[in-house]
Amino acid sequence: MKKVIAALLLVMLVFVTTNGLAGGPCPCDQKYKYNVWHTKPTCVSNGYYDEVCKNCGHVLSCVALASPMYHNWVWNVVKEPDCLHKGERTGYCSICGEKKKEVMDYGRHDFSDWETDIPATDHSNGTEKRICSLCGKQETRSYEPEGILRLSNDKNEKVRELQTILRDLGYLKGKADGIFGQLTLRAVEAYQGAKGFEVTGIAYPQTIEAAKLDWDVLNGTLPEHCEAGEDGAVTECFAHRKLYLESRSLGAVEEARAAWQAEYERIFAEQYEEAEEGALLPLAAAYSRNLILIEKLREENAGNEKASIAAEIEFYRQAVRDICIAKGDK
Repeated sequence: MKKVIAALLLVMLVFVTTNGLAGGPCPCDQKYKYNVWHTKPTCVSNGYYDEVCKNCGHVLSCVALASPMYHNWVWNVVKEPDCLHKGERTGYCSICGEKKKEVMDYGRHDFSDWETDIPATDHSNGTEKRICSLCGKQETRSYEPEGILRLSNDKNEKVRELQTILRDLGYLKGKADGIFGQLTLRAVEAYQGAKGFEVTGIAYPQTIEAAKLDWDVLNGTLPEHCEAGEDGAVTECFAHRKLYLESRSLGAVEEARAAWQAEYERIFAEQYEEAEEGALLPLAAAYSRNLILIEKLREENAGNEKASIAAEIEFYRQAVRDICIAKGDK
């Protein structure tokens, strides 16, 4: 007790020497103050600080904090917690040496990486999932397909292009400024409703590609037959571009495969009827060869029906475009 009293007297002496008598009202009548520590308290000793006026620095009062308090704990984890088990840790105070043991709360899940559960399509979001390897807890989240356009205050050249198309088609009354605002949102909704799409106001790839196709038809920019450029890139005709967009909306399903197969059968029959007699045998051989290739694709993707259908769709689409290009070259 004597030591504590002596310490307080020493602090008061310092105050008188440096600041005059501490305490009392502030000369500038300021009510805002902050603390100036002389000695911070620990688990074995008192701490002292001044309350000082923020404006003039006048010492308003001296405050002493009694011990024991403020242990400085050093922890050692004995057992790591996880989502099924609590953990345990031990610690000691580096100042006074006091020891204690604590139970740690349940820890985090050990989740796997996110993986696709339901794939996104050109007109809808997909879902991803991850599973905890310890307790089996599953989490899911939604993700958007690439290439969508939505409400935003940022300028975007792809938005400007869509706005120009929607304006030319009569759905957008405003200007094409590259900002997907409320006017663009309402224009997208109106177009989606007119096409029979789900009205979301979000320009999914289905909406964008359909609008581009309608714009191409309006301006007569699509060729009568598919065309191959010098770099090998193919510009599809209206009919096959439309079929591509419709089948892509369906995804890699039997209906899409059947649609491309039917178009292949139709355009091949048309090509065969129009061919000269000397070309009939090579065409028949090509048809038989394609049947063999289709069967080979099915064998390569045995056990994965979705991959098999997707491969067939791409094969039929390429065959259809090749025939269409040949018809246009005549």
